Amino acid sequence: MKTLRADLPKHAILIVLVLLTYYPLFFIAVNSLKDNAQFVKNPYMITFPLHFDNYTIVWPQIDHFILNSIVVAGVSLVVTLLCAAMAAYVLARFSFRGRQLIFLLYVALLLIPGALTIIPLYLEMIL
Repeated sequence: MKTLRADLPKHAILIVLVLLTYYPLFFIAVNSLKDNAQFVKNPYMITFPLHFDNYTIVWPQIDHFILNSIVVAGVSLVVTLLCAAMAAYVLARFSFRGRQLIFLLYVALLLIPGALTIIPLYLEMIL
């Protein structure tokens, strides 16, 4: 009982953080099931009736985009796995000059967060 009282503030903070984290997903899901009038009247909470036909209306417009995303992600996954497996095999099995440097550079690149590269990749794309 003593530990339960001691952990209560931590659990309360974690519950609040979970609610703050998942509310945007709830917001998107709820608003995708509304018509325009319901959205204007109350955009933050569930209103009835739910309009699941919104998905049947929009699906023919976006199905090719979703298929394209699946194909691009699948091809990227396969190519990345093949290249990474071959490079890992070479770095693990063979001794050559510069092997340690290549490995250290690889580990150093792992330390760079992916979000940090978004702006440079965008600038590269538009130039």
